[in-house]
Amino acid sequence: MEAHDLPRKLKTLANKSQKSWLHATLTVKSSGSAAPVSSPLGEATPRPGLPASGMMVINPPHTLKAMLQEALPQMVLALGQDRHASMSLETS
Repeated sequence: MEAHDLPRKLKTLANKSQKSWLHATLTVKSSGSAAPVSSPLGEATPRPGLPASGMMVINPPHTLKAMLQEALPQMVLALGQDRHASMSLETS
């Protein structure tokens, strides 16, 4: 829950400080997916891994948005593991 509240809180702080912000996310799979990983004994055990990540930048460089608009879709194609792979990019 805290991870979902953090971007909202940072956006509020940046807006109060009259600073621009950028919030980028990359989702590579459904949060319910668990890829099997081999243990040292050769047994496959399901491990969910990290399905998504995000980055919040306060007062980002003016070139960052354009660079991410180009790179994030390519990352979805290269790293996506299921139909839930996606990206988002929000700015103020």
